Amino acid sequence: MKAKGAEHFYRNHIRKVPQKQKNNFFRLMGILMGAGVPVLKAVKMIQRSSRGNIKLLLKDAVALIEQGNDFSKIGRYYPVFFDKMTLSMIGAGEKSGNLPEIFKEVHHNLEKKAKFKRKIRGAMTMPIVTLLFAVGVVFFMAIKVIPAFSGFLSSMGAELPALTQMVLDISTYLLDNWKNIATYSAAVFVSLIVIYKASKQVRYYLDYVLIYTPLVGSIMLYSALTNFSNTMSKLIGSGVGLVESLEISMEGINLMPFKKVLENVKEVIISGGNFSVPFQEAKFVPLIYADILQAGEESGNLEDALVQLMNIYEEETNQRIFILEQAITPIMTLLIGLVVGVVAASLILGMVSLWSATGG
Repeated sequence: MKAKGAEHFYRNHIRKVPQKQKNNFFRLMGILMGAGVPVLKAVKMIQRSSRGNIKLLLKDAVALIEQGNDFSKIGRYYPVFFDKMTLSMIGAGEKSGNLPEIFKEVHHNLEKKAKFKRKIRGAMTMPIVTLLFAVGVVFFMAIKVIPAFSGFLSSMGAELPALTQMVLDISTYLLDNWKNIATYSAAVFVSLIVIYKASKQVRYYLDYVLIYTPLVGSIMLYSALTNFSNTMSKLIGSGVGLVESLEISMEGINLMPFKKVLENVKEVIISGGNFSVPFQEAKFVPLIYADILQAGEESGNLEDALVQLMNIYEEETNQRIFILEQAITPIMTLLIGLVVGVVAASLILGMVSLWSATGG
């Protein structure tokens, strides 16, 4: 029943539904079903007031439900709209008869994850934007300001100081080779991305180095711990089995060393071992994380332990992001100031040289 080929591409890309509409759909489903409206009628009501691609999706949903299918079967047609976590929660809600609360929980979880992702993305983007700005300032001064000023000094017969000559040489090199520099930089950047995507081993070692990178590494690790704890707690709370919850949670983890830990957890669970052991053996996982998991496992309250860990490491991530934001501004200001200072010093020395050459 799952769409394939051109039909699959059309449904999930050409007719892709924006995240905002997706979140709103689950919010309305939770409200309507919580008020006692049957699932088919609720979908029809939302479909009538919808616009764009989601209206077409809900038209398919109405047809499927009228044919006697469960709501969760819609996900076979739209795997991008209904990720595995959402489908598993909805499927568990259909079995338990608790579908209204599940829809509310899905909406709350999607909103929280989207907000957290925006915060992480913003923290990672800011240093890059600042660095690009600094590079732009350097290139502007090297290509426009310095050559014009140096040409003026030379025309006046002034001897260029060593610092001024060095800055001029760098400026000339950049001016003559900027196309090659841009091309080679782009080629290296693209090559690194391709290698990173293609080789799991390369990804693993680069991610491992990233984990131990000051500030940035802790943000990435704590973000992964938060994401995993959140997904696992929601799935277990919805009645999904431990192994299935773990498999679905692993799909949302991009940090390869941590994903390897989760693969070990799955093997341990299948063999009848303790859930928390692989976390205790992983050197980069905080000891308190493994200890709280172990306590929750031994007391039979693994879901509660995961919720606590999600809250702890979400707060830890927010604190690290705040520290990074506070650190980046003075560091980048110092870097730009250093570059501008060197250029300014070279110009001042050039003016002094001109003053001396004209007998001032």
